[in-house]
Amino acid sequence: MRNANERQNLLEFVKGKGITELYVATATEYEAADGFAALAELVRQAQRLDIEIFWVCGDPSWALSARHARALEVIDWAGRINALLRNLELPEIRGLQYDVEPYLLPEWKASPAAIEPQYAALLAELRDATRAAGFELWLDVPFWLGERVFQGTSLGRLAVGASDGIVIMAYRNTVSGIVEKATDLLRDSGAKARSVVVAMETGCREEPVTTLCGISAPALDAARVEIRTRLGSFDAFSGVAVHPYEGWRALSP
Repeated sequence: MRNANERQNLLEFVKGKGITELYVATATEYEAADGFAALAELVRQAQRLDIEIFWVCGDPSWALSARHARALEVIDWAGRINALLRNLELPEIRGLQYDVEPYLLPEWKASPAAIEPQYAALLAELRDATRAAGFELWLDVPFWLGERVFQGTSLGRLAVGASDGIVIMAYRNTVSGIVEKATDLLRDSGAKARSVVVAMETGCREEPVTTLCGISAPALDAARVEIRTRLGSFDAFSGVAVHPYEGWRALSP
């Protein structure tokens, strides 16, 4: 965020909501002087508020073998940004969250079986590369990924095993629906040694069954509390995420 007023509004909003982690999309502009200056100020102010920043990146096409190199390039890019932050004695960004959704590809719709091994290979490559570079690897996954059987396991279980944490896109329009859709992956035995965040959607361009569009801000706050209460018994559960910021901010008071 280059605009200082927008940055201040964002930070005031997240502070008021008790947010501890902020997901920021990667962008090449952060290597330019003015872009990096804006990022550095965001990191500096977030540190004062005890808010940690994570990078978010991804493209459905990165699941394809021919595009894996593009996905891996982000790790080098993030390392360069951390070097710049380190020079200013600012906190480095330790986590990379990959939002790669291969099921959005036409190739997946034509033949999922042709894409699944390529996606599985990407997960293994990301795991090795992020560990070598000293980053945490987080993955955005839809709640149904655990149902995709693959080579004696499931794609959901592979995602859990490859990552340091996952964000379950448990997108439904009720608290009960969100809790129900998140439960299977939270129960996964591999998840116990990792962190699992459950995400809710507020965007109004999504299918009605998948979003809390139209809910009031107080009702959303109450939903966050209820989800934490109902899922808090799972060892892996580490919080609730809300997507996107613009949708959340636009909710009626």
